[in-house]
Amino acid sequence: MKKSAHNLLHPTVDAELIREAESFLRTCHQELGKSEEEAEIRVKAMLNDVGSRGTYTHTNEELVLGARMAWRNSNRCIGRLFWNRLHVIDARDCQKTDDVWRALLHHIEFATNGGEIRPVITVLPLVTAMAPLRFGFGTISCSDMPVTRRKTASWEIPLPYG
Repeated sequence: MKKSAHNLLHPTVDAELIREAESFLRTCHQELGKSEEEAEIRVKAMLNDVGSRGTYTHTNEELVLGARMAWRNSNRCIGRLFWNRLHVIDARDCQKTDDVWRALLHHIEFATNGGEIRPVITVLPLVTAMAPLRFGFGTISCSDMPVTRRKTASWEIPLPYG
């Protein structure tokens, strides 16, 4: 049996997260029709990033496939039948609140599509603080709760002015 690369990491790195990341990357490469050698190169790059920075960044391909896989594998979500049509907008490069605001407006315009609703997810960078406008919406969680149960989420959305 092949020894997993996660065994080479420093003991302070969460081994379970590394195993999950390695499994995800190998699954991505398999589903994308890439070779095992390419997967091995990517896993080694991930391990190097985690070893030096404590994290790694998904490629655009991994981000798109990962979002689609998450929807596809949400067995309680009736909408998952359209997982392969999910549009993934990579907005991880947003640096300023203006950028986030524009990305959110683009998401709404793109998703509503003049009345022809299309499935879209916009991935934003991790942020620690956002203010001053509250934007509330209702969602149906597709993963951990029955489809009939509604959950309300609120987001702090910065205004691009004042």
